[in-house]
Amino acid sequence: MNLQPINLNNNNNFYPPPNVSTSINQFPLKFATFNVNGLNSSDSIKQQLLLDTMELQNIQICGVSETNLNEQSSKLIYKKDPKYQAFFTGNQKKNHGSGTGIIMTKDLAKYVQRYQGFEGRVMHVDMYMRGNVKLRVIQVYSYAQHTSATKQNAIRLNNYVKLIIEEAHQKQFYFVVMGDFNLNYSSYKTLRQTNALVTNWKYQLLNHVYDKCVEVTELLSDKILDTHFPYDIHKRSSKLDYIWISNNLAPLIIDYEIAPPTLFKSDHYSVEFRMWASELFCKKQHAKLKQQRIYKTRYLYNDMTDDDWAKYICQTKFICDVMFMKDETYDNVSAINRQWDDIQYAIKLAAKDNIKQRTSVIKEDPYPIKNSELHQNLRYLQKLLYKIKRATKHRNLSFVMPVNTPS
Repeated sequence: MNLQPINLNNNNNFYPPPNVSTSINQFPLKFATFNVNGLNSSDSIKQQLLLDTMELQNIQICGVSETNLNEQSSKLIYKKDPKYQAFFTGNQKKNHGSGTGIIMTKDLAKYVQRYQGFEGRVMHVDMYMRGNVKLRVIQVYSYAQHTSATKQNAIRLNNYVKLIIEEAHQKQFYFVVMGDFNLNYSSYKTLRQTNALVTNWKYQLLNHVYDKCVEVTELLSDKILDTHFPYDIHKRSSKLDYIWISNNLAPLIIDYEIAPPTLFKSDHYSVEFRMWASELFCKKQHAKLKQQRIYKTRYLYNDMTDDDWAKYICQTKFICDVMFMKDETYDNVSAINRQWDDIQYAIKLAAKDNIKQRTSVIKEDPYPIKNSELHQNLRYLQKLLYKIKRATKHRNLSFVMPVNTPS
């Protein structure tokens, strides 16, 4: 069977072909979240098809919901895979209808310093990059039924996710919260339009991320795009799957896509987005920046007095006399070059001792593309779009503050 990668907005030219090793910072970073409808250990074919999907669609970080893996199986899945590293959690008591995980390429997994699961419903990983840059990725799979039987567990789940979001915010992490929330977004937005605060307990997590984060698809589109298409044709489709990001990531977003699974069966579409990776992975270590300082000398000619210039002239003549420089006729280029080198040496040596000067560090631009005028203009437009979207969401035009136009 000949499998071809799906075309996401005709933007696959941003990426290298599969199996081509590249640096992280050379291409946009792509996130995705899938509800896979099970990754049972007995179904090794589907497990491999998920990795194939990541490779074909150039997904570097993938959140997975409803794996149906028990606690033991969740520790072993993809353990020996050469390209990807997995962080999964399973429910000790009931694995069916639960299980979450995060899969990422090994060149990104090397930045992971901490990961933790919660009752087979939440997995989060903390990544620490150079330059004190931190990223927390959170994958959530909420309860399919919000009833009195699941109320206490759901509230505990919501409180845990709110806690790790607040912790990420306080510790100045970038963060991504994604997964299957099992809550209809259209219904929730209708409630928000009629009530300033939705008090129903099942919407408490949505309340929190709605006020504290940015939903990727909502940032770039005015439409609510469905992600769940039930096998039962009599049931309506809805948006249950989300990717929420911290406010500081919003200007880095390039685009998003909601796509049906092509290699395996699921009643959920994937939610994907791409972002610029250089902001997270291209910064230098503070210690290295100090070691690589390059100094330049600036001569302060306007601060020189007549006496200072007289001293400079005297020392220059003295150095020339010591080096036996005389008025001579030269008949070849090599001799002229040697004489000119000696003159330059004399001028610089005398200047170092007699001309007032100031030494400073050359601030080399480590991100010439990111700091280019074109990139600054794009960032300006992205920030303006974000402010407009936020103001529309909160119905408060005071959110749209004047933004300094890049020069």
